[in-house]
Amino acid sequence: MFVLTPAGFASQSRVVSQYDNEKQISLTGVSLKKQFPFSTMKKLLMTLMIAGLLSLGAVAVSAQTAPKSVIHVVTVAWKAGTTPEQIKAALAGVRALPAQYKGITRVWIKSIKVQNAQGIPKGTEKTHVFVMEFVDEAALKDYADSPAQKEWYKTYLPIRESSTTFDITN
Repeated sequence: MFVLTPAGFASQSRVVSQYDNEKQISLTGVSLKKQFPFSTMKKLLMTLMIAGLLSLGAVAVSAQTAPKSVIHVVTVAWKAGTTPEQIKAALAGVRALPAQYKGITRVWIKSIKVQNAQGIPKGTEKTHVFVMEFVDEAALKDYADSPAQKEWYKTYLPIRESSTTFDITN
């Protein structure tokens, strides 16, 4: 609601208003009083704040769903005669790698499903999968021939028949 009054009588127009918060704009000796209910302003500000937070959340979700890290997926077939204890030791070595090489952030060693191509000769099937997450491509590249890799290979390579590797990033 706008009330047009001479500048000297602006306080008298207060009788017209039923709201406590008023905004007064002065234009060349004439006052315009715009009446806003506090609840309307509060709702507007809350709506703008929520919209801002939602847009920030969308950016954060986008960053989480498209990270710059590299996922290193390895499927393994073990040599004939490899014991379960040897496999456990090799996988325990994978689990220990993040502590030995700072470029590896996380590892996964529990295979839930391992799918082999049809026609694979008996005894050469891939039975295990492990995954390493690297900070970025440079960390993956630097991992090759690192002391951490060389140490782990002492346990892993003697029992590995074959492996297939997939490196994935965004």
